[in-house]
Amino acid sequence: MEGSKSREYFSRWNKIIKNTNFIFTKRTKHPPEDEINALMSLCYTFLSCEIHTFCNIVALDPYIGFLHKEYYGRPSLVCDLMEAYRPFIDKFILNLINRKEIKKEDFELQPNGIEFKLKSFGLLMEKWNNFFKTDLFYYGILDKKITLYKIIENDIRLFTKYLIGEINEFKQFTIKT
Repeated sequence: MEGSKSREYFSRWNKIIKNTNFIFTKRTKHPPEDEINALMSLCYTFLSCEIHTFCNIVALDPYIGFLHKEYYGRPSLVCDLMEAYRPFIDKFILNLINRKEIKKEDFELQPNGIEFKLKSFGLLMEKWNNFFKTDLFYYGILDKKITLYKIIENDIRLFTKYLIGEINEFKQFTIKT
């Protein structure tokens, strides 16, 4: 079910990509077959690292998940927790492309697929840090706008409180339409 919904979701991306230099046909991961997939994989990795760090800070075992099956070496809990934040990352990627802040020239073909050029990586990291630690998003639990960094930190702390019984329910951040 998740796979079919994912294919349906990504099948619509070409309709919202306004930069004609980029064409997206489907989600591919290992290896990424185009620049958008390379950017997705890289940004999802950034998100995964941030969530993994928060799990370690609050002493959660990032390898024991609830939704994602456990595989040796895969942080299944991190995979579980990051699902709610993927729309933010997708918005970030689409904005980079549609605003022409990222160009096709920022990528290169390598034996293991399309990769972001090292010389362009600094620009991407600057954009990521601004997006992650400066841009504000409405967070209903606190009824105010805060950074994505703080949203994730707060959600993981609340999740920890739920696991140890300090609160009766855990509602992860969701985007309201």
